[in-house]
Amino acid sequence: HSKQEEGVPEGNSEKGNSSNSKQGTVNINTATLEELQTIKGIGKKKAEAILQYRKEHGPFRTKEDLLQVKGIGKKALEAIESQVTFQ
Repeated sequence: HSKQEEGVPEGNSEKGNSSNSKQGTVNINTATLEELQTIKGIGKKKAEAILQYRKEHGPFRTKEDLLQVKGIGKKALEAIESQVTFQ
């Protein structure tokens, strides 16, 4: 039992993380909560706020749209902008 339980979540999370790591960016419009948290400077609360904003307003079109998310100001945006993509 333990092999199956451990193997499935680890396999899924490793796939998502390795593909993001290779590209060096996370698509802000398709990322899951876990993927958003791989961005340096984005913790659980900001990741949840990004998902909530996306749910209410649709996809982010520009990096400036992120400034509308609670908890993300100019300094946070500058810190993460090289790590995210909007396509």
